[in-house]
Amino acid sequence: MYAYRKLFEMKKREHVVFTIDKNYLEHWVVALYSLLKNNPQYLIYVHLIYDEIADEKLFTCKQFFKDTFDCTVEVYSLNSQFMDDFKLSHHVNKATYFRLCMAEVLPKEIDEVLFLDSDLIVHGSLEGLFENILHDGVWLRAVSHRFTPKQKEHLESFGLSKESDYFNAGVMQVHLKEWRDHQLSAQFLECAHTKKESILWWDQDVLNACCANRWETLPSKYNLIWEIMEAKESDSDSEEANKNPIIIHYTRSVKPWHSHSWHPYKELYWSYRREVQGFIKELM
Repeated sequence: MYAYRKLFEMKKREHVVFTIDKNYLEHWVVALYSLLKNNPQYLIYVHLIYDEIADEKLFTCKQFFKDTFDCTVEVYSLNSQFMDDFKLSHHVNKATYFRLCMAEVLPKEIDEVLFLDSDLIVHGSLEGLFENILHDGVWLRAVSHRFTPKQKEHLESFGLSKESDYFNAGVMQVHLKEWRDHQLSAQFLECAHTKKESILWWDQDVLNACCANRWETLPSKYNLIWEIMEAKESDSDSEEANKNPIIIHYTRSVKPWHSHSWHPYKELYWSYRREVQGFIKELM
């Protein structure tokens, strides 16, 4: 028992944030399961910002991950009514904007977090992220989305050039202390409200507009999205991401749980889901 306690104490603590509503509860279970299964060397504290999920379901999830991985899940209810006028479309709902409030919702003593969307799976060790400390002046790290200039023309209304680099917000190392010091949450929400007619890619536009020139690029293997898989010009970064992805992010409206999905990593999602399918059936 003493040896086990010492091993537990030696694990490095890492904070990971998810944001969901009731529509993504089961997919969050799969995402978190894949994260914990592939990173047993870390003591991972999970922070779940949510809306419209029954308390008993959250308790059941917390107990499951505590029993299975000795993982602590802290939950934070967010009343999303103040987001009623934010830009929503297609498969995107208000929960996607919850990440804009991370710095204010989470305990003030937490300086850095890894934010993960719930439509992804973690298929390897995140040591390359967890061991890479964010420096002062860097607000976040993320993977370049590789949008074309045509896809970024609307950013000119935010004062950005369509030639500017643009990150995907589904996987982010976030410097919460910097966010608090610069009162970014208020800036994010103000932008989401006042620029809603110009917004195309929801909260991702907001983050890119407000964090321009204050973010650093992560290797694409930590957020493999369609644009990287479809890249016409190959480079070492995209080749490594496609060959050995660590995080597969199921972007766009067709998800691996849709029967008509053609995603090349659809089966990988289901391989993890089958391992927790019994729990999901009881949960839902």
